[in-house]
Amino acid sequence: NGREITDRHYDYKLDFLYHLARYAENHAQSKLLMTGDFNIAPRDEDVWDIEAFRGKTHVTEPERAAFQMLEEAGLEEVTRRFTEDQRYTYFDYKGMRFQKNEGMRIDFQLASAPLAQHVTGAQVDMVERAGDKTSDHCPLLADYDLPDFDSVR
Repeated sequence: NGREITDRHYDYKLDFLYHLARYAENHAQSKLLMTGDFNIAPRDEDVWDIEAFRGKTHVTEPERAAFQMLEEAGLEEVTRRFTEDQRYTYFDYKGMRFQKNEGMRIDFQLASAPLAQHVTGAQVDMVERAGDKTSDHCPLLADYDLPDFDSVR
């Protein structure tokens, strides 16, 4: 996640994201899916209180620019349009953040155009997150209608 913005791991995170964007750019015409915890909140509304996050990782301009580079490389975040009412995908255990709906949207499914066109729905599995001894992340599910599934690699 980059730890703190002054930590060398923050630089590692940005470097990794830049390399990931180059990879995406080179594979944008294939059926490519990058999914998981990106540890970036690309928009202010992706955190429960932007003022609580200013000057910290997940919301810095370099991180957001790196996320935008992934989109400019030909990837589309395919779950947001189906999950606007399920705003967050991560809730810190501290401070009963889940119970207060004080979360972050930092988990994504980024698909290349040939794959993104097949998304038919998505959801943030809040029920799974509400369980005992669960992850602090909600599963982010998407439905893909792939008529020729054997051709997906």
